[in-house]
Amino acid sequence: MRNLLLVSLLLSLTIASPSAEVYVVRPDGLGDFPNIQAAIDAAVDGDIIELTNGTFTGVGNSGIRFMGKAITVRSQSGDPPACRIDGGGSDGFRFMDEEGPGSVLEGIQVEDACIGIDCGSGSSPTINHCWVYACFCPEWTGWGMFVHEASPRLTDCQFVGNGSIESGGGAAVVSTDSSPEFLRCVFANNGNGYLEYSGGGIKLSGGSASFVDCLIGGNGSDQGWGAIRASDCDALTVTGCTFHRNTGESCGGLRVSNVGVTTISACTFCENEAAGVASDLWVAGASVVVENSILSFGQGERSVRCTDGGSITLTCCDFFGNSGEDWPECVADQLGIDGNIGLDPRFCIPGEDLTLQSCSPCAPFSPPNEDCDLIGAHPVGCDFTPVVPTTWGRLKRLFHD
Repeated sequence: MRNLLLVSLLLSLTIASPSAEVYVVRPDGLGDFPNIQAAIDAAVDGDIIELTNGTFTGVGNSGIRFMGKAITVRSQSGDPPACRIDGGGSDGFRFMDEEGPGSVLEGIQVEDACIGIDCGSGSSPTINHCWVYACFCPEWTGWGMFVHEASPRLTDCQFVGNGSIESGGGAAVVSTDSSPEFLRCVFANNGNGYLEYSGGGIKLSGGSASFVDCLIGGNGSDQGWGAIRASDCDALTVTGCTFHRNTGESCGGLRVSNVGVTTISACTFCENEAAGVASDLWVAGASVVVENSILSFGQGERSVRCTDGGSITLTCCDFFGNSGEDWPECVADQLGIDGNIGLDPRFCIPGEDLTLQSCSPCAPFSPPNEDCDLIGAHPVGCDFTPVVPTTWGRLKRLFHD
């Protein structure tokens, strides 16, 4: 009897408990609230704010703060380019009130903001399938995303065409005790800067960061670095990522200096370019472990460089086709051991489709590396059709027989 009474009480509490509210906000102000910020101000934990398609501008639709609430702000359509926040030179979204993972931003594009998404003050929001596009500021503070003392988790997001005139990385800047996670994100065509410490893509300075299955391509800087610069950080993990056609004066791909632990695993570097130090990887005052990765067809003096006591430890890696030295001094003694090779990776379409031909030496457990699993970020994607030498006479006979 006591158990039945307890079950009845629990059921009554469940029925009586309020359900989450879903509010709709429209660009013309005719939804449940006149703007996004007004909806957030009225919402409580668990509520959902849905934005209809269109462009949100003006007061209450830029510099938007979640106010520490565990709520979801999302597009109804799930299509970021159809649901846009126009920052008008101000900021897009600001997570500055210790938001946790229950604070969710989803399916929205932020454009024309000085900082597209600003995360600070111990926040750790969840950001899914959002695009940050063409955010630019004439001052040094303009970036696609700024992370400081925060730990956001971003999944399936895109940072395209962002930049600023002076400092940092065009796509994102991470600093001061932060630990962001980027999963399946794209950083493309971001550009920045005329100073040595400026770069095209992402700047990390302090804390730690992880990148998993990300595409980092086409980012550039007139001076400095192209894709990622990490300095004075605790740890950096890069797994399954592609660095493609990034350009920088000193380093096209990844520049690491004074980072505690850096691991690069199952990545593909292709056609990155640097006028100076290294096309793909420059390590200064740090020890970097590189596993099952391809560094190929870079343009520069050398593929990698170690300075200030830096070192690179390789396992199951392929360095090939770089215009400078494929295997420069700091890695030269590792060619031919621990599964490291210098052979054509045989991309399906070199420079375009970076999946591997079935006959690639980087395919899983393939000669000459029967003990190495897949090398690079992309699997086998096409069959190899051998070319048989012939003569013009033999070809003519094929049509006469």
